Amino acid sequence: MTDPDTFFAERERGLSIKGPLVVVTIAALVGSIATVVQNQHLAPLLEPTFREAFNGSNMSQSEIDSAANVAVQFYLVITYGVALLGPYFGWFIFGGVFHAISVVFDGEGSFSETMAAVGWGRVPAVFGALVTVAVNYYNYEIRGVTLDQDVSADGAFAAAGQFQPPTEVLVLNTTLSIVFTLWAAYIWVYGLQYARDLSKRGAIYTVAVPVAISLLLSVQTLTSAL
Repeated sequence: MTDPDTFFAERERGLSIKGPLVVVTIAALVGSIATVVQNQHLAPLLEPTFREAFNGSNMSQSEIDSAANVAVQFYLVITYGVALLGPYFGWFIFGGVFHAISVVFDGEGSFSETMAAVGWGRVPAVFGALVTVAVNYYNYEIRGVTLDQDVSADGAFAAAGQFQPPTEVLVLNTTLSIVFTLWAAYIWVYGLQYARDLSKRGAIYTVAVPVAISLLLSVQTLTSAL
């Protein structure tokens, strides 16, 4: 995907959804591996944290233990669900937004072709997921994560800050995320140009606002880490 103009020109007669579906699926699976690495270390640490948080209630010890276990299981379901389904959800949202905006610029073409073009633009997300795997492996397998033994109920959720990677790693990860977003935008411009029969300028304008919002969120993360 270093020459999206040629790539999409060769498929101008019709973009299949199969290839992009494979790309998004790979991104989801790799992202799930990153979540597995994270949860293997966080789950055992979160249970005593939740247990401590429930200690201030009128619950019995067995009820506290049960509630803490339920909280951890809920956390696992949510994180694995986001890892697996998030890429598909993001694909659909970006596809819908791009398709709608392109109407303003007299875009023509089916929604499935828009989704195909947007799906190919998720190739950088695969590399982003690989970076997340590397960051999580470093953070949890090499660097290690521990909680203070005296975590109080008031500080239980604040203790989650200890799970963050070092500032240098967070900055590198966020910077690469910005690079991958710009790469995706580059692909989307050409993809939508062919999928929606847009002018180059129309395709750029279509992509600009959603990508700008994504970049602003990344920049906010970057500045907060500095």
